[in-house]
Amino acid sequence: MTYCSLFLALACGDPASPVTSGSAEGSGTGSSSTDTATGQGPGSNSGTMTTAGSGSAEGTGTDTTAATTDPDTTAGETTAPGTDTATTGGTCPPAPQPPGGMCPPRCANGCANNVCEIICDMPDQCGGTIDCPPDFDCNVTCTGVDACDGGTINCPPNYSCDVHCLAGNDACGDVEIHCGDGACTLECNGPDGPCTGVDVSCGAGPCTANCDDDPNIPTLQCGKACDCAPC
Repeated sequence: MTYCSLFLALACGDPASPVTSGSAEGSGTGSSSTDTATGQGPGSNSGTMTTAGSGSAEGTGTDTTAATTDPDTTAGETTAPGTDTATTGGTCPPAPQPPGGMCPPRCANGCANNVCEIICDMPDQCGGTIDCPPDFDCNVTCTGVDACDGGTINCPPNYSCDVHCLAGNDACGDVEIHCGDGACTLECNGPDGPCTGVDVSCGAGPCTANCDDDPNIPTLQCGKACDCAPC
């Protein structure tokens, strides 16, 4: 009886003591990023487990941006440095006209056309200081040996001044000429160095020296002259 009961239990099964047998098969696919496991067997439960996979994508890139360098092709300009010596061809304002007036005594040779005429034609006649009147153009002539030697000529502050050194050794020897802002002209003409040692201080106007072939030429301090032409 006991043997039969055991046989029946094995053959028929006991609902209260279920026996589960089976096998589990699992498959995984990495490409689908899903893992699936399945269990099967008589009288057994089956289940599916799905695991979300993870994937990554990598990209490669190449920076193809070309660097561009624009060379500075601006042409440079070269400016010659300025000097304090003017040259012929400068731009000067028109010469102002002197108002004139009563002819001063120092203009011993008259004031025609508002030009003060001063003539020194004797040795050492004008070796001192000659002051041209301020309201006239001025014309000073030194003729002969030592006529104006060692003297000083002060030109008008705003009007023209012409100095003529003629025909004699040291006619204007070592003379200092102080020009104003009007045109200032020096003439050196004749033998034996009439302009030996002459020094001209130019003003703002045109400043010119005209010389013959004598090697003893005057010195022009051009300064702020709008045009300057030494011998």
